[in-house]
Amino acid sequence: MRQYLDLLKDVKDPREFLQVARMDLFPDEVYTFSPRGDVFSFPRGATVLDFAYAIHTDLGHQCVGARVNGKMVPLRHQLRSGDIVEIQTSPKHHPSRDSLRLVRTSKARAKIRQWLNVHERQRSIGLGREIAEKEFRRYRFHARRMKDRETIAALKAMGYDSYEDFLSAVGYGKASPATLVSRVAPELRAEDRLESRLTRVVKKALGVGAPRVEVKGVDDVMASMAGCCDPIPGEEIVGYITRGRGVSVHAANCPNVEKLLYGSERRIDVSWSRARGEKTTRPVKIRVIMDDHPGVLARITTAISEEEINIRTVDARVDEEQRGMVLLVLDIEDTRHLQRILKRLRGIEGIRQAERSQGA
Repeated sequence: MRQYLDLLKDVKDPREFLQVARMDLFPDEVYTFSPRGDVFSFPRGATVLDFAYAIHTDLGHQCVGARVNGKMVPLRHQLRSGDIVEIQTSPKHHPSRDSLRLVRTSKARAKIRQWLNVHERQRSIGLGREIAEKEFRRYRFHARRMKDRETIAALKAMGYDSYEDFLSAVGYGKASPATLVSRVAPELRAEDRLESRLTRVVKKALGVGAPRVEVKGVDDVMASMAGCCDPIPGEEIVGYITRGRGVSVHAANCPNVEKLLYGSERRIDVSWSRARGEKTTRPVKIRVIMDDHPGVLARITTAISEEEINIRTVDARVDEEQRGMVLLVLDIEDTRHLQRILKRLRGIEGIRQAERSQGA
């Protein structure tokens, strides 16, 4: 109290006295200022992005950085009491899911999630509409029938309040247009000469003749192999419903899965599906460490050729310790095929290490 009495003698403006007292009485809160002198309070650990959303939602959406006490700082910069914050914006900038990791206040989180939900829904509806129209064309099912009572009733029975809700689910990979057609017009059959949009998407993602994946409880759904782990037949796999790209298939031991980058509610059971006698391959990266001696690289390519494995790319280099490193991309059928070629490579004289290299 003596300190406050002494402070009251020195500070003539009662508002300034109040701000100083609040900073002392509430140490878990941070008090910052706008360039005009407006005061904003935040929980400790709040960032300049929280500050931007506290001023205005659009300012938060377009925030790319800030000047704090005259110095440029990134979005992750944590605020301190007494900071004077000037927000920097760009009209081309928009929130991302990473933005959720940069804020502490509930208002900022809510505004970011709201923006993401609206724009992700719009993208999924656009993708779903493209897929549905191509699928309906195969069945000669006209889009104008979406307004028919029987179609509306079918959508309701499937759990969708509107046609846009259904298109959004198609874009997310949660629904198939063929299911709707079978409910409304079971007499219609797809024309074989017209290739399914979903089939073409899968072929583009996996490559012609690539191993197929079955999604439990869903027919004719988009599925793509995750580039972070490049799963191959024989490995244990899991699927996750992505935003606008259908089902993304990961190896069960993928770091992205282990770090729970996806919510558990988006996980879906998947399994390998391959027709009997059908030979399919997946590109697999192999890293080989070897002694830098003449003929070693030739022995590597000869061993791969004798195993009748196609080499897509070869990248060879030598490090400062005069060790050679070769990065190969091979067409591999399954895990047994992979282990066989790794064992063959490790048995070559001059090879120190041969292992699979996942990811980029």
